[in-house]
Amino acid sequence: MQIPDSESRATGVSGYNMRRSGLFSWLITTLALSALSLGLLSLPEDFSQPIRLAGRDLSRPGQTVTRAGVEVCQAGLRTVRDWQARRVLLDQLQARLAAQGVRERDFQSRVADLTRRVQRAEAQRDSKIAGIPSEPLFVPELVEARVLSSETVTLASGRKMPGSRLLGTGKSQGIGENLLVLDQGRAVLDIGTNHGVAIHQPVFAGEIVIGRTANCGSYTCSLQPVTDAKFQSPAQLLRKTPSGWQTGAEGVIEGTGGERCRLTGIGVKEAVEVGDEVYSPAADPLMTGLPAESDSSNRLPPPMFYGHIVRAKWERGATYWEIEVEPAAKTVRPTFVWVLKPKENAVRVLAN
Repeated sequence: MQIPDSESRATGVSGYNMRRSGLFSWLITTLALSALSLGLLSLPEDFSQPIRLAGRDLSRPGQTVTRAGVEVCQAGLRTVRDWQARRVLLDQLQARLAAQGVRERDFQSRVADLTRRVQRAEAQRDSKIAGIPSEPLFVPELVEARVLSSETVTLASGRKMPGSRLLGTGKSQGIGENLLVLDQGRAVLDIGTNHGVAIHQPVFAGEIVIGRTANCGSYTCSLQPVTDAKFQSPAQLLRKTPSGWQTGAEGVIEGTGGERCRLTGIGVKEAVEVGDEVYSPAADPLMTGLPAESDSSNRLPPPMFYGHIVRAKWERGATYWEIEVEPAAKTVRPTFVWVLKPKENAVRVLAN
């Protein structure tokens, strides 16, 4: 055990005395200020008013500094809040931009996929052309027909079929070969089975599909328009792009019984826009035209036009688009039409 020397003891005593002196000074100051305050309160107002005013004037710079500090702090808080709000808005804009980029990449992927499909189909076609030639068994043949007016039909009906408006289809009902075929409310063409025409054969006005044959007799047949509720036929989208015409998905065009048609069977993953055009499928063998050496008046330019899309939408969770088509046949009133029928290829038959 080390005994502190006299110098250490002196230092400790001096520090203790200093602490006692500081505490005593603080206590004296506090008591003095308290006494002063009590004295001011006890003084008459005439004596204390000038003193209070002087104290207020002395404290005003401190109040001004304090108020300025508070205003600076509030301005800083507002700046921070504005920055946070702008940061949230910036994050939202960045998220929308990223989503738009994803949609754009998806659209470009679809366009690239369609381009590859077209190129693959063209390559297959070129390979078939370069290989051993094969004649098709059936080739398309166009038969010209006149659209009979209602006056002509009524006159012929009165002479050939008194008391009848719709012709049956069997001899057991007393039907002869020289009678007209009438279908109330539909146009009538002046060709029939004696021209090789059968039911459900396409009918064109120029390059526009206006319908197909319905009831057929020996010399006449009725026309089922594309807007008829029972009309159905394969169809394909065709859209114009900066690089040219691009074929789209295939579906089925159906009549609605009104003034428009609908296109069904087009998946929601396919690119569809209002204004896209609807044609007969380019891969249909009866829609690819006649051989070059055939009569130019019977040539069929592929594909044939149905109309253009006027409304396209899809519901969340749906598998297919809901597409409405404005038929081009709505704007034509032909007096002559073409009926497309398959014909045996004489070259193929003789080759076999």
